[in-house]
Amino acid sequence: MYHSTKKAIHILLHPELGDTRWDKILNAFIIALIILNVSAVILETVQPIHDRYAGFFHIFDTVSVIIFTIEYLLRVWSSNHDPRFSHSLHGRLRYMLTLDAIIDLLA
Repeated sequence: MYHSTKKAIHILLHPELGDTRWDKILNAFIIALIILNVSAVILETVQPIHDRYAGFFHIFDTVSVIIFTIEYLLRVWSSNHDPRFSHSLHGRLRYMLTLDAIIDLLA
């Protein structure tokens, strides 16, 4: 069950590997969350909006960071399902040094 769960999560987080409804929904959700975060950052620069909705922006930012952190950790955890990163520890470290993983971490 452990390996099948890891495989399912790996495919879910990499929409190019699968073509299911769930990976499309997750991908659309992540893209929407990114767009909403960019919009929130822009809106926070307008002082009256920031003053009125500061609490909302803080909560939204916290929830977004939690979601993106979980996504990143799941990508790292499931990365050794890919044959290029098959070793348990070294494979994950090698994955974490890929351009995609570094961009995810920095974002």
